[in-house]
Amino acid sequence: MNRLAIAIIMLLAFLFLATCGRSDMYNLAMYGVPPKTAIYLYQIGTSSGDAGSENDAKIVSNQLTINLRPGDIEEDYIVELKSLEDEKRLFAEKKSPDEVVRYVLDARMKGEWEKFFLYIELEKLIQWNNIFNSRYRKADIERKKEILTEYKEYLKQNSIDEISYLPHGYKIMRTEYTEGKAKVETIVEYKYIDYIEKKYYTYFLFKKGSVWYIESYEVMNLGSKE
Repeated sequence: MNRLAIAIIMLLAFLFLATCGRSDMYNLAMYGVPPKTAIYLYQIGTSSGDAGSENDAKIVSNQLTINLRPGDIEEDYIVELKSLEDEKRLFAEKKSPDEVVRYVLDARMKGEWEKFFLYIELEKLIQWNNIFNSRYRKADIERKKEILTEYKEYLKQNSIDEISYLPHGYKIMRTEYTEGKAKVETIVEYKYIDYIEKKYYTYFLFKKGSVWYIESYEVMNLGSKE
């Protein structure tokens, strides 16, 4: 290539580089890997002519690289997949009424709230609660959803005499059920610092499809022991 052509190419390269200063370019060695979505510039050297020629002219040019990382997409996918797996794992199964009560009490004793609420029909249970009942009955559909969420959080507060009060132990005493209704009588123990209190719970269940759900309960004190 003659010297005039080389001069023209070098001039064009100079004008092109003038639009981007060296300080504006992304330095991998200094800053590490670019952020999740980034556009960065760096300089590379190229040569023209035969390899090894003393008259080779180095042309410095800009290279635009777009780095699009699928990190966010992968993370969202993992969260969604985990949610689907949880739903499958916690899918309400066909159990007898006494098995449902055992499942709920065991979940509460282990602090597994998702399992605890799995067989409890909150829409029915809330109607027996003096704190939430009136507000729930008067609310529209959207507001009812919000109140149910409040009620659910309230049950997690471990209030005395609520169905969610943390038990120390229990014993199923009696189970009765017809085609669509059932009741399970259970002695539930609660441990305090220096004594154990016993309560007699009667859980009322209804059948939806092939699955039994707790809809209400009654509780009676049986006294305490040291």
